[in-house]
Amino acid sequence: MKRHHTAATAALTLLCALGAAPASAASEPATRSLPYGSTQTVRPGDRLTVSAAYGQAVPGDRVTSKALVGLETLRMRTPVATATVTVACRTKPGVYPVGIVGPGEGPTDQKPAPWAKVRVERVDDAAVHTCRDKAGHRPPESSEERWGADTTWPQSPWDVRTFRPGSRITVTDNGHEGADGRITLHSAAFTGKPVLRGARAVLTAPATIKCGLEPGVYPVYQHKATTGKVEVELWARLRITADSRKEADGCRTEDGEGGKEAGKSGKEEGTKAALASADTRADTDTGPAISTSTAAWSAGGAGLVAAGGAFYAFRKRGARRTGNS
Repeated sequence: MKRHHTAATAALTLLCALGAAPASAASEPATRSLPYGSTQTVRPGDRLTVSAAYGQAVPGDRVTSKALVGLETLRMRTPVATATVTVACRTKPGVYPVGIVGPGEGPTDQKPAPWAKVRVERVDDAAVHTCRDKAGHRPPESSEERWGADTTWPQSPWDVRTFRPGSRITVTDNGHEGADGRITLHSAAFTGKPVLRGARAVLTAPATIKCGLEPGVYPVYQHKATTGKVEVELWARLRITADSRKEADGCRTEDGEGGKEAGKSGKEEGTKAALASADTRADTDTGPAISTSTAAWSAGGAGLVAAGGAFYAFRKRGARRTGNS
């Protein structure tokens, strides 16, 4: 009898725990896929994922439609570039095209490349109110990208990879042909100010990560010397995690730099970056542990390319493979 009583008590406890789950979590609709060439029936507030393979679009391109909230940027999530879009709460019933436009900020007058369509169902005022309430409590999407570990760093400003304090890395720039020696990299994570060098389109610079850095996300700025002035651009981000810091215990860099002062300045800069990022939790590692390669992006998305066709050329920021770094 005692055994049955214990089992009944455990079952009751489980039911109570399930009943205590937030209503918003239970009622939040699952994100569905919006494949190329498809027509999906949706309701205001529904969330859809656009996944573009190599040849269909590039990271940085944006998803647009009169039925959606704003323009969402495609972010690299190896092996495909993805964006999560939301059907606007006040969207009227009807069929709306969804398209892809190039990178940029704010509205655009570009003609979208067709992607898919959404058929929006009619809903009542109560459903619109619920939609708005959920939208107000939904956390922002992370801007961080996951590129293959065999690609050079950085592929984009949101290619946030994890490095070990004291390690020596190679930084690569694919977009400033002819700028040999004119771009300096500044970061609280570096021991010095590396200068990008290269006779052709690809510029590189060796950099050493400081010892003693506090966990956090550290921005890297490009200082570009132009006629009579220096242009400053937030160009990249890197992450130091608690685990990567432990792995570097006792590290010293070539110039003899140790830990304490680096940790102080690094923590300050890392905190600023964390405040600016949508997802910069110091204990989350989204760096080089990702092992899927750029080749997997092409091969893994072959089905998407076959279904959708290649209507976008792979433009300026092509993924380049790493050498020895």
